[in-house]
Amino acid sequence: MKTGAAISLSKRWRRIRPERLLPSEAVPRNAARAAFTALLLILLRLPFVAAGPIPYAGDFNPAVALVPLAGILWGPAGALGAAVGRLGADRIAGIMAGLSLFRAAGDFLFALLTQIIWQAVRGPQRPSSESAHIRVGIVATACAIPGVFTAALWGGVGAVFLRLYSFAYYSVVTAVHDLLFVIVFTPAAYHFAAMRPTLWSAAAPVQKPDRRSFPGGVRLAALALYPGAAWLILLYVERWLYSTRPWPPCILGTAGGPLVRWMGILALGLQLLLLRRMRTTSGGAVPAGSFQHLSREPG
Repeated sequence: MKTGAAISLSKRWRRIRPERLLPSEAVPRNAARAAFTALLLILLRLPFVAAGPIPYAGDFNPAVALVPLAGILWGPAGALGAAVGRLGADRIAGIMAGLSLFRAAGDFLFALLTQIIWQAVRGPQRPSSESAHIRVGIVATACAIPGVFTAALWGGVGAVFLRLYSFAYYSVVTAVHDLLFVIVFTPAAYHFAAMRPTLWSAAAPVQKPDRRSFPGGVRLAALALYPGAAWLILLYVERWLYSTRPWPPCILGTAGGPLVRWMGILALGLQLLLLRRMRTTSGGAVPAGSFQHLSREPG
């Protein structure tokens, strides 16, 4: 049974509306969301810093399961927070700054891509207590899978471009790690957020996005399938040309050849171009995943 102090604390918590703690204007409010996301990801990473970076004990970071949820709830603000959180956590963990920049860009696109696919699948609705069941959490997880391969693609290209690790080794370890934690923890995290809308309900814009702003059909398929396809192509090219496999012991400085490096940079550029085209919609509608929402959201 709960003690009197616990009951009193529970009642006080129910009276708190956390969204009132955020600034009323849209831009400061989004900045606060980004800062909160970054701080949360850094704090959740701290207990696992001792695990060490790849290749020693693996980049053990269960908090990666919250990256797609940050995109679903807060859109570009959550994506920016995920990138800043990655930079801060990597700084604490002692990961090379150049590689950390690639990883941060990957996490930013991870969150943003999840939000775009989520809204294309689920429409303009936000998570709520009515949708707080495991089936919808699984849908959120499925929407995050292209983002998992996006993060692996960016991290792998960064590793091979900086001549630290082979693309195969780094990207496969990253993909397996992120996919595992997203599958295990993201449905539960979605359920928790959907059951407590006051924790984030200020994120919901009063004006719902126009349905025309969502990519559909071929465009949505291209957006979702491109990261995995580019990842597989680079794995094949590196294996075919340089006989590099994911699992042999990796030594710092072992990397693929120049063709893999420049093909990787080209693949990243094409993905950015594809995302840019997703923001161009018929009728002038503003896509839900666009940065224009950072300034158009009412207080």
